[in-house]
Amino acid sequence: MRPLALLLLLLACAPKLCPPPEKLLSNLLNPPPERVTLYGYLKAGPLKTPFVLIREDGRELLRTAFTGLTLKGRSVCLDGACLELPVSPTELLYGYLPGRYRVVSCLAGRAVLENEKGVRLYLKDGRLEELRWRDVRVLFSERAPEGFFKQLTVVYKDLKLKIEVEGVRDEEA
Repeated sequence: MRPLALLLLLLACAPKLCPPPEKLLSNLLNPPPERVTLYGYLKAGPLKTPFVLIREDGRELLRTAFTGLTLKGRSVCLDGACLELPVSPTELLYGYLPGRYRVVSCLAGRAVLENEKGVRLYLKDGRLEELRWRDVRVLFSERAPEGFFKQLTVVYKDLKLKIEVEGVRDEEA
């Protein structure tokens, strides 16, 4: 009887194995629509301005009152200074971060995955919580029923930009 009790104790205290990355990411990595318009607000410090982000035929266009704020592929530029993102802004807003991931750590409902480009995803209870890539951190809020995240906070060194998405027009069809 003692060996059985010892075996049960060891099994109860043993660390739980983490599922493979494909299973952890199965609900998370859905691509955004090919044609979509997102609208909301950008906040940087005390400044807040409305924005419209249009994705059509593989291109993205940002319209905002900040005249120096533009998009160039995966880069967001302000007055010529550009911040490169691991994916396009629309893909980021939808949490679409493709790649071949490996599990870095897994403990108590939290998992950290990393892909071949060095993008790290932090998951909590199966939900995307944070992305880290180079000097950029992106914090994700809750996901809207349409698939995009309602709020992202992009942190680069000492700069912080909040992106609040209020709605979407799906241009498919």
